[in-house]
Amino acid sequence: MVTEDSSADIVLRGGLLHVLDVEDTRAEAIAIRDGRIVAIGDDSAVAAHIGPRTAIVELDGRAVLPGINDAHLHASWLGALWPRTIFSPDGPPPEGPLVTTDAERRDALLRALELLASLGITSFTEPGIGPGEDDGPTGSFGSPVLRIYRELAAEGL
Repeated sequence: MVTEDSSADIVLRGGLLHVLDVEDTRAEAIAIRDGRIVAIGDDSAVAAHIGPRTAIVELDGRAVLPGINDAHLHASWLGALWPRTIFSPDGPPPEGPLVTTDAERRDALLRALELLASLGITSFTEPGIGPGEDDGPTGSFGSPVLRIYRELAAEGL
């Protein structure tokens, strides 16, 4: 019997889960509690983890993959450029500092986070930011970006 304390926070069911383990495991459903997977299997096996407050997502055959991490992404730079990147049909991105104030850096990071989430990228590694880049040409890689990341994290963003 599932109790309030043992039920999953969220169940995704009715889909195709690619576990990406060495056995190439596939399943129909997954139950998660406190940010941890508590069950993977067919819909009936995971149903044992559904309680009165469990959020249920009907996948309707859609696939679920483990989180995707971009291993080298400059979010402030991407957010400052977006949507006018080097691949834009509107021409090359502007030259010179892309962001010059903390408010612009914050807006750029939030824009990048929204874009990444919309693409299914659930985490990324921000390389090469910090004091060595404080006088960099874009304004996107210096110490202020680190401070803004800390502020966003403290706000749960």
